[in-house]
Amino acid sequence: MSRLLFLFLVAFSFYGYAQSPGSYSTKHYSDINGLPQNSIKSIAKDDAGYLWLTTEGGLIRFDGEHFILFNKQHTHTRSNRMYVMKRDLNTGALYAQTEYHELIPITKGNVIPKPVIFKQIFPNVTPQKQVQEFPLIQAKGLNSSIQTTASSYYNITKDTLFFHNNKQIVATPFKHDEQFNFFVSGEQLFHYASNGNFTLIENGKTQQIPLQGDLTKAKGAQPTGLKIYWNTVTGQTFFYLNKAIYQVTYHKNVLNSKLIINGFDLEEKPIWAMYYDVTARKLFLGSPTHGLFVLQQHLFQAEKQKKELNSSVKYALYPFTNHSVLFANGDLVQTDGRGVQLPLVMAYSGNFAIVIDEEKNIWTTKGSSIHKLSPKGDQLLQSFNLPEQVNSLSLDQQRLWIGTFGGVYTKDLAKPDATPNLVLKIDRVSVLRKTKERLWIGTYNGLFKYDLIRKKLTAIPEMAKMHIRDLVIRGEEVWICTYGDGFYLYNNGLLKKMPLDQFGYLNAAHCILEDARGFFWISTNKGLFQVAVKDLLAYNKGQVSQVYYQYYNTDYGFNTNEFNGGCQPCGAILKDGHFTFPSLVGSVMFNPLLFTTCLPDKPIYIDKIFHDQVSMKTSDTVSIGQDFDRLNIWVSSPYFGNPDNLNLEYKLTTEENWGKLNGDPIITFSKLTPGKHELLIRKPAGFGSHFTYKKLTIIVEPYFYQTWWFSALVVLFVLGSIFYFLKKRTQHIILKNERLENLVKKRTEELEKNIVNLEESQYLLNQQATFQKKLLGAITHDLKSPLKYMTIMGKQLYQHEAANDGIKDSMRAIYISANSMYHLTENLLNYSKLFLTEKTSKNDYINLNFVVAEKIQIFSEIAKYNVTVIHNNIPEEVILYTNRVMLTLIIHNLLDNAIKFCPNGHITFGAKSTREKVSFWVHDTGCGMPDDITNWLNAEEDRDITDGLGLKMVKEFAAKMNMQIEVNSNVDEGTNVKFTLKHNN
Repeated sequence: MSRLLFLFLVAFSFYGYAQSPGSYSTKHYSDINGLPQNSIKSIAKDDAGYLWLTTEGGLIRFDGEHFILFNKQHTHTRSNRMYVMKRDLNTGALYAQTEYHELIPITKGNVIPKPVIFKQIFPNVTPQKQVQEFPLIQAKGLNSSIQTTASSYYNITKDTLFFHNNKQIVATPFKHDEQFNFFVSGEQLFHYASNGNFTLIENGKTQQIPLQGDLTKAKGAQPTGLKIYWNTVTGQTFFYLNKAIYQVTYHKNVLNSKLIINGFDLEEKPIWAMYYDVTARKLFLGSPTHGLFVLQQHLFQAEKQKKELNSSVKYALYPFTNHSVLFANGDLVQTDGRGVQLPLVMAYSGNFAIVIDEEKNIWTTKGSSIHKLSPKGDQLLQSFNLPEQVNSLSLDQQRLWIGTFGGVYTKDLAKPDATPNLVLKIDRVSVLRKTKERLWIGTYNGLFKYDLIRKKLTAIPEMAKMHIRDLVIRGEEVWICTYGDGFYLYNNGLLKKMPLDQFGYLNAAHCILEDARGFFWISTNKGLFQVAVKDLLAYNKGQVSQVYYQYYNTDYGFNTNEFNGGCQPCGAILKDGHFTFPSLVGSVMFNPLLFTTCLPDKPIYIDKIFHDQVSMKTSDTVSIGQDFDRLNIWVSSPYFGNPDNLNLEYKLTTEENWGKLNGDPIITFSKLTPGKHELLIRKPAGFGSHFTYKKLTIIVEPYFYQTWWFSALVVLFVLGSIFYFLKKRTQHIILKNERLENLVKKRTEELEKNIVNLEESQYLLNQQATFQKKLLGAITHDLKSPLKYMTIMGKQLYQHEAANDGIKDSMRAIYISANSMYHLTENLLNYSKLFLTEKTSKNDYINLNFVVAEKIQIFSEIAKYNVTVIHNNIPEEVILYTNRVMLTLIIHNLLDNAIKFCPNGHITFGAKSTREKVSFWVHDTGCGMPDDITNWLNAEEDRDITDGLGLKMVKEFAAKMNMQIEVNSNVDEGTNVKFTLKHNN
């Protein structure tokens, strides 16, 4: 037996869907919950998208959530009693007519407080005779007038129709009932007779036309006894019959009727005005006594019990045929609402997992068991038991994938007797999705991917400890639903969390289904969301910062906002395009391709501005003083969809964060700094993640001392004061400079005289110095030769063998004295050359051992006389780069002093060379050096504390040669003089 025949056998369903054509939700507004006045007589929409209502207490504007009353203070009319809405068919301008036939212009969501007289807009008819709306205006008597186009209208009498087209008039005999049953649809006039016939009246000609559509198909409906509502202001026509409301349109000689609302009693609640918003799928009904009724057509089919079932709570489901879905609890439901129970499915199912294979066999789970049922669900074909509870089933061609509390199993469907095999062990599996070479595993504790080729399991670390509810594979994209942590996109190894809705409902994202238009439908615990996939992908790439979500709740047909998840599959897409989601109360079915989404895409308007409770003129720029206490700005944007989809935000351009307008859309400022401020107001305008903006410029007038001109005056005053001060200061300085110049001139003259005296003194000193240089040179030169001769002769005499011992000792003493005087004279000569001449000798490489040896040779006889032994322990390789003359004088004087104070002792020369420096020293075992002399040599000061010339020469020459002196001396122990010379010197 075919599946189609099987469904026909269960045509008498036990239960169906609450949503039948014409089902709706009702919201009633009265003076109790926001409507300013209950007597609504006429309804029309303006060019901005606002809904306008005429009442006995004034004109009311409705933006979908808030009402604003315009009374005669706002309209400048004689009365608050508004009668009817009018439209100039020539210009399309909208007006509200008062009881005195004044016309109030309406445009861009506001009234123009300049009423015009009726004849100015409608010159060809009188207010009492013109019919633009019915049944509010019922023509009485003769000569009623109905305008059909901008240039044509009909005058209707009891038996004749007069067609006026520009200046042409066509009279057509037409007898009709006393009841006024004329109506307009589009630009055509029609008549409805009590026998159910419809007559088209076109250009003065008449013809019978049929009525088709839902009204004629309704059970027991006859086109007699109709109640007609029509309005040329809105261009809409409605028929009411048997508590059903139909919208009527004319096309190609046929009147078509479409059921809008079924089950609303217009007799119980008298209705005078109707308006149908096609985009929002809402019907607005105005009552002269009961206020406003807003009937929201149901966009979704919600299941309703007709007979008590085992459980109305539904979870897992799977497409059964092109037009039906099978739930894991055994309920089989068609898209037309008919359904039946399959008891065997209910008996062998735990309600959380179900799949149907290619052979149409039904696979269910219950506890740790897996059951295979026949395609009709009336036979148990096979059962398997696993060690753990089964949570998830997934099909991949001829293979069944099974997720349990302990691991993942697979069964080969091509082998009926094959038992499930363990693939890998993993805890608390919740959902499985297989791609070509990879198995995605969602668990109660995170997300994993399993490489089927390499047998390698990899965790997605960012999703650790998250409860995975659903996985959607979309090419390389993996969309992940979690319980409590939102939903994510994993793509190319990167994980990114998608933005939440404004209420955070998407934290508990149960299930994702994608339609053919590129939208995701996401079920949650708080309703259903629609989002454009391209917007989510743009957010993932960082191209947009926010994503628009369209939100649906119970107003659109759900039994409850709480959808169910935690089952597999968690939603189903039928081949006929219908989507099905399980919920806490029944299920929800709809076809997304038939949706016309009502988006908040209208402009933002500023309704009114109050400055400390004083109304200001509304414009794009306002100016206030800074002493205000409170500035209130009312904003609105017409939107007749779910108000939760309208999210107004605001901020000043100098601020970073946007503030949200919750509740009453009022922006309040209690303090603003002087100057120009730009207020930005925005809202998401729908899919595409774009915004609608409104800008208001607020100019806060400064105090006088905060104005630019006051600042300019202050600056000028300061500059003037500075100029005056500088001028006086300059004059004072000039006078002072003149006095100073005179003083300087006087002092200069005195200095010039002193300079002349100094120059004369300097010349005399130079003459004296020159003479002293020459005298010293002459003396030393003249003394040097005799002394040299005495030295040589003395040496020869005391060394002569013929001399006796007494004479030898005397000659030897003469030799030693002459030799000392000779070298003293040579030292003086060298000293004079260094200090009394302008030129000094240059540095040279000196073998220290050779220099010391020469000086030891000179003092050898004196040393022998004093019984002093001199040791030269300086290595021959020690080389100094310095001034030879100064070094020779230093060694000469040190050796001379050491011999004097070291009789019967030892004098030792030593040296040490490194890469950085050369150190050499002279050590004697004499009587030591006084402490004041030692301290003077070690110090850097240049004061004289000794009368001797030798040590002065040592200290001065060492300083000139950049040699460091270090002297250590102890009384009766001797003296050690150490010199250190760095190589770079």
